[in-house]
Amino acid sequence: MADRTDFFFRQRVSEAELDLAFELLEKADRDLAADIGVLGIVSGAVPTPHSPLPNLSVDLNGPAQAYDRLGQRIFFGTDQTVDCSVDHTGIPTEVAQAGHERWLGVFLRFDRLLSDPRTDGNSQQVFFRRDESFQLLLRQAPEGPAGGASLVPLVQDELLVCDVRRTAGQTQIQVGDISTSRREAFVFADAQTIAVLISGWSLLQPASGTVQAALDAVDAELAAHFSAAGRRHTAADVDCTPPGWLSGSNLQAALDALLAGLSSTQGGSPGASRVGADAVTGTPHALPAGHVDGQLSSVLGWLNAHVGAVAGAHAASAIAYPGGPDWRGGRTNPATSVGAQLSKIIGDLGEVAAGDDGAERVGAQAASGAPLALPAGSVREHLDLLLAQVNRAGLLDQPNTWAQAQTFAGSPGVTFPAPGAAKRLLLEVPSTNVPLRIYFDGADLWITINAAWAGAQWKATAVGKPRSAMRLTEKEVEFLFQPASPGTWSTWERGVMLTLGGTNVELVSSGAAGIQQRTYTAYEGYHTGWSSMGGGWSYPLRFASPPSSVTFQQTSKWPASWGVEPTLWQHDETGGAWFGTPGSGSAGAAWFTARVIAY
Repeated sequence: MADRTDFFFRQRVSEAELDLAFELLEKADRDLAADIGVLGIVSGAVPTPHSPLPNLSVDLNGPAQAYDRLGQRIFFGTDQTVDCSVDHTGIPTEVAQAGHERWLGVFLRFDRLLSDPRTDGNSQQVFFRRDESFQLLLRQAPEGPAGGASLVPLVQDELLVCDVRRTAGQTQIQVGDISTSRREAFVFADAQTIAVLISGWSLLQPASGTVQAALDAVDAELAAHFSAAGRRHTAADVDCTPPGWLSGSNLQAALDALLAGLSSTQGGSPGASRVGADAVTGTPHALPAGHVDGQLSSVLGWLNAHVGAVAGAHAASAIAYPGGPDWRGGRTNPATSVGAQLSKIIGDLGEVAAGDDGAERVGAQAASGAPLALPAGSVREHLDLLLAQVNRAGLLDQPNTWAQAQTFAGSPGVTFPAPGAAKRLLLEVPSTNVPLRIYFDGADLWITINAAWAGAQWKATAVGKPRSAMRLTEKEVEFLFQPASPGTWSTWERGVMLTLGGTNVELVSSGAAGIQQRTYTAYEGYHTGWSSMGGGWSYPLRFASPPSSVTFQQTSKWPASWGVEPTLWQHDETGGAWFGTPGSGSAGAAWFTARVIAY
């Protein structure tokens, strides 16, 4: 029954009084449900991964009915989808750290759905309909290591539908991520509240007269029986009809007969003859189906024949090898067969892998010698030492760097191939300043400073510095010079040639443009009147051909003014002559001295 109100005649009923009457009836319904233990999800709301394509949500089937702890009925009629990417407050539920997980809880809560808005006497809007409804809330627990993360605590006025696990980087919720082990499902009656009569029981002695206590007692008896801790049967209490040669009417007698028969050593009827054996295939021998005694006799005959064989008893692959010492270098020879070990020895000695070749496995004694001696070690160590010595000493057909002075005892000491018409580099002495090089082209020998032959022209090694060369032929010695610019050139700009052979030895200019030859020529004479006078000079270094330009740089002259100024008369590659006429006046001394510049 419910608490009630008594409306009276001509009572002006207020809104609160009418609401109270309905609330008292509603409270009676809820008290009834709570009193008889109607609590939990009665049906529906079964969680599954979202369909048709799983994502970060779960589906709850409908219709669903449930009662909370206050007896309030919660109902929804159609399937519901719960978004598990954010909780009920809008906070994301993702797991930040790899190897961690987070548990989510899907909860069902009673709610009311307000509808049918109306305006009351105070001009305020009210909702006339307040239907029973529901809310689905997603709560989240802190993330933690996989297998150790905590669950979402239960909420007093809500019902837990299921737990959902999220992991780092997860994009779909699958069946294995949904747990209903804590689901608050409806239980109609607790076994502890249902009574049973135990006064006439002789074996079970439950702690109290309830279904739960009786079931606990049954479970304890069965556990003791099945584990042989109690309530065991003796073999004599178990009836049986033994098969074959066994005798007895119970299990104990049959076991005694079995042990006696199997233990028998009587000739012609041993225990082994009572134990069957199936056929065993094999090569070269096979065992047909029969009994153990027969198969043992066959095996014994074959074993005696094998042990008594004087040759060919086993192939090498069938002989066990207990393992031997390690190779040099630490490579092991583990236990295997003799045949496999022989194959391994051949393979190991033929190995060519870097740092693990066959030569490293073979020992070699020490070898004395000078300048190189070989200490005791492996063949690989000896080969490495010899190779290092050969590389240090140099190879005749390879570029070598000689760190020590070399002595060539043969004659000739060093021989080069014929160069042909090309300039062959015979010697190069590097320098951070200006290097030295020696070339030979079959006719000319070149010794250069800061100049290298580049195939068709000369090229300076240090571009900003001058370069010089000496060219030696069978009849000439030429000294050449090139200023700092340009970096490459075809002909040398300045030179002096020493011509050999014949009656005389001459120094001859190369005649290249821009090379100066200087000489000093002077003349003193006596003239009378208008007499002309002249003089001549010789070049200290003969030109290869007559110079194209000859000029005078006067050093002294008397008289100061001449009727015909001194001028060039004639010249060739060896020297030249000049003439002039002093000014008019009394006879007397006259002279003219000058520097001659020829190109």
